[in-house]
Amino acid sequence: MSLNGTFSIKCLMTIIWATGFIDSCRANQTYVNGMQLCYSNSEPSVCVPYTLCKRNRAAVYFKDEECKTGADNITQICCLQSRVIKPILKPVPSLAEEMCERYYLPMQEIASGVRVALREFPFMCGLGWKLNDKNDTIKYKCGGSLISARYVLTAAHCLSDIDGLPSFVRVGGVYLANPNIRHIAIADYIIHPGYEYPSSYNDIALIKLKTPLDPRDEKAACLWTSDFIEDHSDVIALGYGQTVFAGPQSEDLLKATLKIYPQNQCELDNPVDELSRNLNKGIVKNLICAMDPEKLRDTCMGDSGGPLIRTVEKYYLNVPHIVGITSFGVGCASGMPGIYTRVSEYIPWMEKIIWPDVY
Repeated sequence: MSLNGTFSIKCLMTIIWATGFIDSCRANQTYVNGMQLCYSNSEPSVCVPYTLCKRNRAAVYFKDEECKTGADNITQICCLQSRVIKPILKPVPSLAEEMCERYYLPMQEIASGVRVALREFPFMCGLGWKLNDKNDTIKYKCGGSLISARYVLTAAHCLSDIDGLPSFVRVGGVYLANPNIRHIAIADYIIHPGYEYPSSYNDIALIKLKTPLDPRDEKAACLWTSDFIEDHSDVIALGYGQTVFAGPQSEDLLKATLKIYPQNQCELDNPVDELSRNLNKGIVKNLICAMDPEKLRDTCMGDSGGPLIRTVEKYYLNVPHIVGITSFGVGCASGMPGIYTRVSEYIPWMEKIIWPDVY
């Protein structure tokens, strides 16, 4: 046997042994940090979606049989560990966001792409006071928003009225004189512990209903959880209040399209004034401002506690998110921005009350 022949046989045996070893390793499908190891000619590699591998422009990447397609059907490739791009982690949704997902599930009523008409603002509430007179008069002085099965969000100053606490809640966002809408009795009133009447700071409260409602049927509003909202973006104010300053109250639910007023400009328009009953500290981060650039539309007396909403398109619906609560203003459509309680600042406080079983 020649020397060349001996070398070839040894080389062949080595290749067979190495191939068997690699196949054995592949069969074991070793994982590191949840990623499957694969084998390249240089450094350790792992199977990752091709979108998470920083690729060399000169290299051509082919699907590797070692790497299985992920659950999301994205092709995975064998990528050098040094070239793996760390995926951007999505923020953990808040409890309020998770509940919003439950309220607005994909609509089963949609067929052939036609949107089903719904009541525009079914979460809107009127707070009613039974006056102690001969006629048992009912007066609606504030608004509110259904945000869960048993809770309505409103302004704290609505619970410091000269006629005492409201007697009931009217849910549905309808004509107040509609005889077919029932009055929901109130079980409890929860005013934010940091509120002091008549201040506009921490002007937020929750009303607990005696009878729980289905927030999917009544279409509870979602809560705006982000501390950011674009300046000049469109928002909608809702209320049953006066249509002009010192004028008659509306029995129809009215809406006004406003725009978010820049925070720094609102601070300049409302400087610190120690003598002010409402804003002695000026505009703080717990407040948000909105106004109509045309100075025609605004919230007015009787709209207090009602929502300032931003709609987000989802599942063929414009899902309402409450950005603010109507708190304070100078006149009605006076050219000054309206002041609203910024809802995102109070999400943890509300979550612990509304969904206590989660904590």
